[in-house]
Amino acid sequence: EFSFGQDAAAELVFINGQYAPQFSNLGRLAKGATVVSLAEAVHDRVDELQHYLAHHAEISKNPFVALNTGFIRDGAYVHLPKGASIRGPIHLLFISLPGSEPAVSHPRVLIVADENVEAQIVESYVGEGSGMYFTNSVTEIVAGAESRIDHCRLQQETLEAFHVSSTQLYLGLNANFVSHSATIGGKLTRNDVNVT
Repeated sequence: EFSFGQDAAAELVFINGQYAPQFSNLGRLAKGATVVSLAEAVHDRVDELQHYLAHHAEISKNPFVALNTGFIRDGAYVHLPKGASIRGPIHLLFISLPGSEPAVSHPRVLIVADENVEAQIVESYVGEGSGMYFTNSVTEIVAGAESRIDHCRLQQETLEAFHVSSTQLYLGLNANFVSHSATIGGKLTRNDVNVT
């Protein structure tokens, strides 16, 4: 019910912080664009990640970023090459399925858009069922010069959920970044956005 279906240019689904390829759809992307799980990128694209991952969201300034960084296991890696124009949103869907015991997940998202890129990215954090859980997400976005990025963050957690997020942006010359955020549900919610 939370999927964008065919409306998404690509959709990665994560359940309790782990990539679920059977529910994901890589759809239609511009040539050279990458939308993969972070765990896969660590193995196949380590040279790319070394330049960006954990370089913008600083662990010394936010204990929740430090906690997330210490527990990086999976998440999403999006790389959009110079001049790419993506039709339809790239949807990153994080679903929490609480069990009998309180659960925790630390999703990490890294988005790198080179120069003159146009794209819409939607991060959805949703909960199903009942039970207490904690989501601690960190998103790092690097938008190159002249890029135009529309970023939407939708949180639909259960009423027993705790949700903390940090979004760190690094914008190049004349980059245009628009941020939308909607929070529905959650027992306690905190969303930090920092821009350089």
